[in-house]
Amino acid sequence: MNDDIDDIQMPAMNPGGKSAALVEDGLSPKEFEKIVADAFLLVPEKFSSKVRASAIVIEDTPSDAVLREQNVPENYTLFGLYRSTEAGGGVIIFRNPVLHAAAHEAGVEVEWGAPTEPMKRRLRTIVRDIIWHEIARHFDMDEFEIDAREETGTTEFK
Repeated sequence: MNDDIDDIQMPAMNPGGKSAALVEDGLSPKEFEKIVADAFLLVPEKFSSKVRASAIVIEDTPSDAVLREQNVPENYTLFGLYRSTEAGGGVIIFRNPVLHAAAHEAGVEVEWGAPTEPMKRRLRTIVRDIIWHEIARHFDMDEFEIDAREETGTTEFK
């Protein structure tokens, strides 16, 4: 894995299938941006002041080049990644993989055609976790420390 970039990996969820239609049509990009902005507002000022909100970028999906660069196994994808200042800086959140995961974890049935409240709650949690993970990378936490904190549920900003 490239030292300048961190990733969160997950199995790909039915790319291009019915669930893709649900999440791409069911939750607007503006609604997703608001969820990301709201999650960033939860970051205490002593951290957020060092990571500009404008350094958070939302992209639909990771490119094939990024997946290769990150050595992501086939049939897996990324939720987000952190690029160090030397690499251009910032947190990137990949909208479609995050939406697919939230729908899957919330048990959303695609034929209903709109995100449910449980899906939106799960989405907010996933986005908050991505922002925590990537900001932790900004502050030079290594993967072992991040993984340990995520496994024990101690992913609060303090």
